[in-house]
Amino acid sequence: MSATKVSRWFRVELAATALPVSVAVGMLGLFTVPNYLRALDWEREASVYRAQASEAAARQDGLQALQSEVDRLRRELAERGRMLPGSPDQGALLSALGRSGERKGIVNSESKSGRLSVVSVPGLTGGKASRRSVEAQMSGQFDALFTALSGAEGLPALVAVRSVEFTRSPAVQDPNAPIEAHFTFDEYFAERAAATPERDGG
Repeated sequence: MSATKVSRWFRVELAATALPVSVAVGMLGLFTVPNYLRALDWEREASVYRAQASEAAARQDGLQALQSEVDRLRRELAERGRMLPGSPDQGALLSALGRSGERKGIVNSESKSGRLSVVSVPGLTGGKASRRSVEAQMSGQFDALFTALSGAEGLPALVAVRSVEFTRSPAVQDPNAPIEAHFTFDEYFAERAAATPERDGG
């Protein structure tokens, strides 16, 4: 066989072989590319679902922590409810504020109490208690004022801080000058305390 014929036969065989291979590659591409794109879509979708699941789990953990805190506060409220004073004279808040006013860092201290009234207290044994408002005006260093506030809030009886206000005149340039503080508390007593004659607090 001549070299020319061999060359022509080789080109024919090569073309015949290349055609099926090209078709196969083309067909493979028709299946591979769409599948790859779908896989990317599925991966993105799976990532979204995983993020949503993680967020839901975090929310569930947060709700459980919140429920635990609510349960703790209810137990604390019930415990303090068993310690409610039976008369206004047995209240500890005014005396605690008076002692705070004598501490170092407090310049002036004055407190007064309002009248008792019966109120509903959800979570408290019996559901009702007597409550009075107690206001305190103090001036002094911030640390001493904050200690007085924390001491009042930490009393074993049921005392709730209703409002806190710290002020200092803009004209005062001395950073160590006394700060004015106004505290308002709600002090709770046993329900029967509202029927007990009160002496003026102060």
